[in-house]
Amino acid sequence: EIDKLGDAVNHLSNNFPAKAGDIVNALSRVGGVAVQFGLAETQAAALSNAFISLGRRPEVAGTAINGMLTKLMTAEKQGKKFQAALEGIGTDAKTLKKSISENAEQALVDFLHKVEKLPKADQMGALVDLFGLEYADDVAALVGGLDTYKQSLESLKKAGKDGKAEFLGSMEKEFAARSATTENGLTLMKNSWAEFMTVIGDRLLPIINQVSSALAGLIHSATDWAAKNPAIIDMIIEF
Repeated sequence: EIDKLGDAVNHLSNNFPAKAGDIVNALSRVGGVAVQFGLAETQAAALSNAFISLGRRPEVAGTAINGMLTKLMTAEKQGKKFQAALEGIGTDAKTLKKSISENAEQALVDFLHKVEKLPKADQMGALVDLFGLEYADDVAALVGGLDTYKQSLESLKKAGKDGKAEFLGSMEKEFAARSATTENGLTLMKNSWAEFMTVIGDRLLPIINQVSSALAGLIHSATDWAAKNPAIIDMIIEF
């Protein structure tokens, strides 16, 4: 379903600050972990888009996503600080694991919502206990920009007039639009060139008529002379 993923990436790139190439770059780094977590390809694209749109470079986004998802799907294996932090946001490892198995995307959104509800002064401390200093700052950016992540997800769920996801066919539509623009440009160039040649032709026509008349007279005189001097013509040919 690479065409579906391509449509999703192109659609996200057209509607958010992230560039398509950067989203693909991040996706290439998180694919395996995202699948293990339970995210579909388009959901992983939405998550990558959110991180990049919030100012993270593709490689940073990829590392942060891998770290965050790995920690969450192995919650029951994490240490005491991690478990205490989960309790502090109103959940536990068992509940989190079950939520991820039932609906990975919703489980992630719900988790981020729980962190968002903490007092601002407590959020970073909780994230450090959950993800360590390496990833806490990047996950904090996602928590602070949760609307961007939710909008990314919703943009890939929005249905068009035919009832199908609006993003489907995004690449084909863009290609058609660009082709039409190119074709129009070539048509305009062709028309301009034709107009230019018409103007030049109108200017040159009187000159061409004068020159052709003069040449016709010269050729006629040369023909008469050749007819009157056949011996000289034979000598020229033999030479």
